[in-house]
Amino acid sequence: TGLKLKMTRVFFRPLIAGVICALAAVGSYYLYIQVLPGKISTLAAILTAGIVYAIFIFVIKAITKDDILLLPKGEKIARALRKVKLLK
Repeated sequence: TGLKLKMTRVFFRPLIAGVICALAAVGSYYLYIQVLPGKISTLAAILTAGIVYAIFIFVIKAITKDDILLLPKGEKIARALRKVKLLK
């Protein structure tokens, strides 16, 4: 097919977002555990980490507009992401 993968975009950028996600999970857990019960703190930390990952995957450009357009209803998703300035 002639497809050439760029190592930084395919592996390293998602890895960076994953590391930031892990740090957000641990950090937010230690903040949440001060005011919430254990199980709720864990769920809140996981939710926080997921949101951080989703944002950083766009901030560090691990996902591009072309990737979004390959999804079903990709044009609508791309428009919504442009509105919130996560996609150019």
